Amino acid sequence: MISSDEIVGEAKKEARLTIYGTVETDEMEPWLRVFNQKYPFLKLSYQREYVYGSPPPMTKRIQGELGAGGESADLVLSAISPHLQMHHLGMFKPYLSPERKNIPQEYREQEGYWTSVLLLPTILAYNSKIVNKRYLPETIEELVDGVWSESIALHDVTLGTFGAGWLSSLKVVFGEERWTRFVDGLASLRSRRFPLFRHIVESISSGESRIGLTVLLHEYLKARDKKRSIERFSIDGIPLLTSATAISILSSSRHQSSAKLFIDFILSREGQQMIGNSYIRIPAGRDIDARYSIEKLIPNEKIVIFPGREANKSLEEDTAYYRNRFL
Repeated sequence: MISSDEIVGEAKKEARLTIYGTVETDEMEPWLRVFNQKYPFLKLSYQREYVYGSPPPMTKRIQGELGAGGESADLVLSAISPHLQMHHLGMFKPYLSPERKNIPQEYREQEGYWTSVLLLPTILAYNSKIVNKRYLPETIEELVDGVWSESIALHDVTLGTFGAGWLSSLKVVFGEERWTRFVDGLASLRSRRFPLFRHIVESISSGESRIGLTVLLHEYLKARDKKRSIERFSIDGIPLLTSATAISILSSSRHQSSAKLFIDFILSREGQQMIGNSYIRIPAGRDIDARYSIEKLIPNEKIVIFPGREANKSLEEDTAYYRNRFL
């Protein structure tokens, strides 16, 4: 891990660092302890924030704190979809950390406004107790057949964030006409929409929903370890879409050198290996020799990053369409 003497010296003067993030507090705290052992002069504050919505609630909190003349966070850690909303609002300051070399180009913004820390592979799953595998849909046309009415769970596409980005990314895969039929089909089935990913897994494994379309791989693996009634399946034409949790420095940060120290640490091979050995988190770094690296969890699978450029361009318009159809 490389952090210049100048950055360390300035961070000593700042002596503080505040992070707003979507990672669960009990997962984040061990990482912060390791970081603090390296830089004990920093007083750390981590606050988990709910992020999904347009604009994200995290954005509203930051703007409110700054509008009142107070301080807010120095760093933001969130899924790429809401992260992009904050970026488009001009909330971030670029930082080209020397440790970005450990993160593949497709997982980082070119000018340094954001860099991925964790991967969020998104799979399809079903309740293995109430659904016979032989009768699972094999195509998207079969999926939106009436037999699955009120049986499908997915991340709420009307929020304009993760679920919307996932669904919009399929437009490039299916083509406009087929994609529109798919979206309209999901809406007509009265699919269940959830703002939190753990609720999707709970809905499937409890039998409330029979199928889930936006199941985070790490949430699925945790449910499997608990012997829940959930299994992965695939549908022809739906690729393994993968998003990420990214980190950025807020342009309003009063402790920017301290923020740079943390980014250098979390993107370093040491930081990425630490994440990849945490139960269960998937590091964004390449060639990371960790228990939960992407290469070990899903070897030999083609990964498609989302939301892609085309999905980003149409996301606002698509979200308006989702609200019209699903609400």
